[in-house]
Amino acid sequence: MTNQELVITVIKAVFINKDITAFDKYFNESYIQHNPQLPNGTAALKQFIPTLSDTFGYEPAVVTQSGDIIMIHGRYEDGGGKN
Repeated sequence: MTNQELVITVIKAVFINKDITAFDKYFNESYIQHNPQLPNGTAALKQFIPTLSDTFGYEPAVVTQSGDIIMIHGRYEDGGGKN
C-alpha cells in the first residue's frame, strides 16, 4: 500500500465509516491536531467522531504528495449542502 492509499484508507475509515478504532490502528497518541478547536492527541477525536450527525458525509477529492508529506482535500456535507 502506498502512502497515498494509506491516507485515503484512514480518512475513509474515520470520516465515512466513523470507525474510531482506526485511531488506535493508524494514529500515534501524540497526534498533532491541526484544527485549533480540538486538542492534540486522539482522545478528543474519538469523542468527536461519534457526535457527527447521520447526515454528515465526506468525499475525498484531491490527494497530493511531496516527499513524505501527503495532503488531502475533500468535501464534507452535513445536511445543508457541501462545504
